[in-house]
Amino acid sequence: MRATLESTTDAILAIDEKGKVTDFNEKYVEMWKIPRGVLEGGLAREVREVACQSFANPQRFLARIEEITASDQESFDLLELKDGRIFERYSKVLTLEGQRAGRVWSFRDVSERHLAEITSRRLAAIVASSDDAIIGKDLNSVITSWNFGAERIFGYTSDEMIGTSIMRLIPPDRQEEEKEILSRIRRGERLDHFETIRLAKNGRQINVSITVSPIKDSIGHVIGASKVARDITERKKTEETLKKAMEETARTGRAGKPHEGPIFGDAQPRAAHAIKCRAGLGERPSTQEASG
Repeated sequence: MRATLESTTDAILAIDEKGKVTDFNEKYVEMWKIPRGVLEGGLAREVREVACQSFANPQRFLARIEEITASDQESFDLLELKDGRIFERYSKVLTLEGQRAGRVWSFRDVSERHLAEITSRRLAAIVASSDDAIIGKDLNSVITSWNFGAERIFGYTSDEMIGTSIMRLIPPDRQEEEKEILSRIRRGERLDHFETIRLAKNGRQINVSITVSPIKDSIGHVIGASKVARDITERKKTEETLKKAMEETARTGRAGKPHEGPIFGDAQPRAAHAIKCRAGLGERPSTQEASG
């Protein structure tokens, strides 16, 4: 029995019907930081008084225990401690020859799992609310996830796209791009800000900038890809309009530019101006200057 208690990953505390501690394991001591002397003293009340100090609201913790012990039912709770740890608490009534003999309490630290779940939910919320198309696909180009941004840009709902090939978004003359992208993803590489053309549900061509990253499993194997596509159609139109305006300006400038004669064509006016300036200073122009 002792070997079983110590081999479990859960913290265990057993209490009889008289409110005495009948057993516990080292995991319980480690998890709750309760002095061994208190546990070995055998009074469940004293153990709970120490344990309740780990909570922002000790009275609520104690009240819930009273509620549980007054029942014959199993219980399950999620406990949030002041230090940020999160425990799952499960309890079950012990019976001996059909009679209640006490209750066994087990506790499991799920802080990391809970944090991972919170992070996952936050990421899911970010993906769902993004204006960009965020698409998941496997290594066969089959779509596994499709957010609202993808629906807004391409016009397809998630029900229409999940489980189908992403090739339906790619123009026939650009199908080879997907093969190259998958080849790079399989090698664990990332593709950043690749500008290309994709097709909307209504057949309209869309300029997009895509970033593709590999999705890996827990042991690092690539199992798919995450694609973020941003609609840059309006930006491309603006760039093209600006380019045409600049080209037109350049053509107009060349057409209206006066013809420049030989370099000596304006020498005489410059010489005349120099003579006038010197005359104003009381200087006599040289014979060469005067003769032009």
